[in-house]
Amino acid sequence: MLFSITLRRERKKLESVAAYWAGERVIDESYEDAVALGVEGMPEPKEDICEVIPSVWPVLELFLKICTQWRTDSGVVVGLDYAAVRWVFELCKVEKPIEMLADIQIIEAKVIEILSKRSEK
Repeated sequence: MLFSITLRRERKKLESVAAYWAGERVIDESYEDAVALGVEGMPEPKEDICEVIPSVWPVLELFLKICTQWRTDSGVVVGLDYAAVRWVFELCKVEKPIEMLADIQIIEAKVIEILSKRSEK
């Protein structure tokens, strides 16, 4: 059994990156509400961006190389194709594959969670 050694802060950031990739965005409508109510001095909303801390960047780069390798069952995403993941790991000469896989699995789990919620609607 694999145990992730990812720090809590990094885990949250990995989940945030996964949510952003899967199209889940937090929409802040407070500026529009303030304008509609005539409130002045409200800062305009920031761009729709996802900040990536440096320690998460290598995992994100690797995930982006495998993000098309999903297994499905009856049109439902069930997880990544680990044979393809292994092949990409070998191609990219990943130095710490167990740690990298654990981090990829954090992203994978969050994406599946978001896509599952979306399909329930």
